[in-house]
Formats: sequence, structure tokens, C-alpha cells
Amino acid sequence: MNVLVERFRRFFDASKFDMRSRDARALQCTTFSYTYCRIILGTARRPIDYEILDANDAFASLLGLKAKDVVGHRASDFFLDIAVTERRWLEVYARVSETGKAEEYEAHSPSFDRWFRLSVSSPEKGLFVIISSDISKEVEFRREKDQYLQVLETIHKPLYVCDARSIIMSANPAFCELIGYAAEELRGKPAHFLSADRSAYLNYGFPEHYFDSLARRFSSIPTEKKDQQGDFLLRKKNGSLCWVMLSAYPLLDEMGTVRQIVCFPEDVTEIRKRENDSLTRLYETLANLAELRDDDTGNHMKRIGYFAALLARELGMDEKFCKDIALFAPLHDIGKVGIPDAILRKTSELTVEEYDTMKKHTTLGYEIVKGTQELSMAAEIILHHHERFDGAGYPTGLMGYAIPVSAQLTSLVDIYDALRSERPYKEAWAHEVVVKYIAEQQNQAFCPEIVETFLLIERKFAEIYEDFRE
Repeated sequence: MNVLVERFRRFFDASKFDMRSRDARALQCTTFSYTYCRIILGTARRPIDYEILDANDAFASLLGLKAKDVVGHRASDFFLDIAVTERRWLEVYARVSETGKAEEYEAHSPSFDRWFRLSVSSPEKGLFVIISSDISKEVEFRREKDQYLQVLETIHKPLYVCDARSIIMSANPAFCELIGYAAEELRGKPAHFLSADRSAYLNYGFPEHYFDSLARRFSSIPTEKKDQQGDFLLRKKNGSLCWVMLSAYPLLDEMGTVRQIVCFPEDVTEIRKRENDSLTRLYETLANLAELRDDDTGNHMKRIGYFAALLARELGMDEKFCKDIALFAPLHDIGKVGIPDAILRKTSELTVEEYDTMKKHTTLGYEIVKGTQELSMAAEIILHHHERFDGAGYPTGLMGYAIPVSAQLTSLVDIYDALRSERPYKEAWAHEVVVKYIAEQQNQAFCPEIVETFLLIERKFAEIYEDFRE
């Protein structure tokens, strides 16, 4: 990537990039030259020279002279072998002075080694007037722009260029293919119109402040003049999302001002998908680890995930939350790996001391997963799934809406499944009995809104339980 950036900086420093402002400055300092001439024809009426009848100092200055020093002279007095070196120019002058039809064109003068834009007209036959301006810098700018576009087109990596206000100026075919827009559709648009909105980042598990901090960092490029890199979610023309690792490099003019920003968005969607798949397998392995230490079965773990996601969707939680709770609710008892078998598998009632030890599975599990952003929901579920709405739960005695929603949902579905299941120390409860018990625990063990939602879909719980029996 650095090689590409240096290629841009080597060929096109920012002072040459901004064609519009440079052209404007060039025109402002342009002086138009004027000459009034008579064409001189040779044999076969071919133009061989012209006489300068009048001229301004702008023209004379090209020769290092004053106007009075060139008037009355032939062009050949100043330009050697004019019939050869300036043949094209002479033919235009002769044609205009003959036909009276004005012509405009751009041409390179070998005598001056410069490019000029000329307007040639004729007041009467045999005479012509030349109004010209030196456009050598403008031609140079065009060439540099052509080089710039050529580099842009030939780079196979996705790339686009913005001005200092983050307005897209150009994009190469690779970027257009990635995003689904034509270059013409992108040009003139603010770069942020391609970015997914805040909710999309939240759905991918990023914290609330991530979107804002990302926007701040990249918008600071014109003032801080530093390269920036970050993960962005781009929305394609067809509405789908893709992850890119965006690297942005400021291009400075001779005054140190950022004129343009070259952006390389590397598509990392597949990489992220593989990472997420790997994490999912890891979480499932962790859940299976807890299962090995308890009487719970794999189907119990599956049901907990299904129940939690079902209840979350009915409550109107976003899709990211629903997917995460399906993945993390089965981890709620991961801390039981640290509880002795004598307590964990005891079939009779636990003593007070044993129960205190058993309650430690919440904090033991929390210690396993805490401090990792990707496992933040798992951490709150593991730590708080035994809290009660009335504050009588453990380990922290949280009450009411202070208990994380993910933990409240997991608590209810875990109780439902545990009561429905037969264990060595208890008989299985019928679905209707469990529903009645949960309804009675409204405002005590469980949040009233969650209980009311559960009661609306309790038959679906029964169906899932039957579909995934041990």
C-alpha cells in the first residue's frame, strides 16, 4: 500500500492535483499578446514570412524586446528558418488572411518552446491579427492530470480520491466494481454517503462511540495532516454491506495544506466472516465445556439459545442483540467448571456453605470472559443471570431495570427449561405448571414486561421444548 501512496505523491503532489485552482491562478497571471501582421507569400503563393505592423509589449517580451523594437520587422528577423519551424502557424495565418474566416487553436511553438492558445482574424485580405496567450502551464497541468488518471485507472486495488472536504473527485474501476456505482455517480458526492449508518455498527457489536470516533478521526485529516486507518462498513448500491479496511493518505501542497486525500478501501468482508465463524465455534466449545460439568445436556444448551432469541425478538430487540443472545445465553453456566463435583452433582439438598460455593459460578464464569468487547454480552449474562427483579438475587443484588436485559431474558428461559426437565433430584414439571409459576413470579424474580411477553408466546416455548427433548 505504501508503494502505491508514494507513487501518487511522487508523480502528483497536491499543488498539481487541484487543477481548477491552479488553472484559475494561471489565467489570472496570463498576459495576452497582440500582433497585427501582413502575410508574405512566395512562389506558388505559399506563405514564407510575415511582417509585424503593430504589437504590444506582451508579445515583444517573449523576444526579450519592447514593442517598438519589433514593429516593422519580419518574423524571420527573430525566428530562424521560420518557413520550416513555424510552417503550421504560417499556413493558418495565410488561410485566415485569404479567406477572412477567423480560426482558434492551440499549438506548440518550436521557436519559443512553449504552448499557446491563438485567436487569428483578418480585418482585410492579406492582413491578420493574432491574440495569443501562453498556456504552457495549463498544458503541463493537463498532462499531469492525464498521468494521474492513468495511474488511477491502472491500479488494481480499489481506490478513490477526495478533496479536503471529503467530496469524491474520482474513483478507479476496482472501487466502482466493489461498491456497484459508476465513477460518474460517485463524483461530487460526499464520501460519507457510502458509509453505513450508526445502527449498522451497533448491530455488528461495536459500542455506541465507535461510529463517532471513526468519523472524528477521518474528518481530522485536513487539520492534523496524518494518515488514518480504520474499519468501515460501506453500503453498496444494491443496499448490501461490506467491511473495508480504509487507509487514507493526505496530499499536501507547497504550503503544507491538505488538497486531496487518497483512499484505499481493502475489502475484508470474507476475513471478518471467517473470524466470526471461528468465534462462534469457540463460544459453542465453551458452552459444551460447561455442559460436561453439569447434568445439563447439549439440547438444554440449544434450547436456552432458541428460547432467549425468541423472547428477544418478541420484545423488539434488534437483530444483532437476538443473534448474540442466541449465542451467549448458553454460556450462562460456564463458571461451573470451577465448582467441585461433590457439590455440582449432589442429588440431595445443598447445605448453606455448599450453596454459597455454588453461587460462585457466576463470578468464576465472569472472570473467564470479562474484558473482551466481543464477549461483553456473555459477561453480563454470566454474572447476572441469577439476579432477581426484586433485588433478592445474587451475586450483586441488582434489582429492577438495573439488571441487564440479556441477563433477565436468560434468567427466565433458564428457569423455564430447568423446571421442564427431569433431573436426578427433581421431577419434570408440565408446561402449564411452569407457565403458571413464571406468571406468579412477575415483579419478583422476573421483569413484568418480559413475563407478559413470555405469556404471549408460551406455546412456542412448548413446541421448541418438544422438538429438542433430551
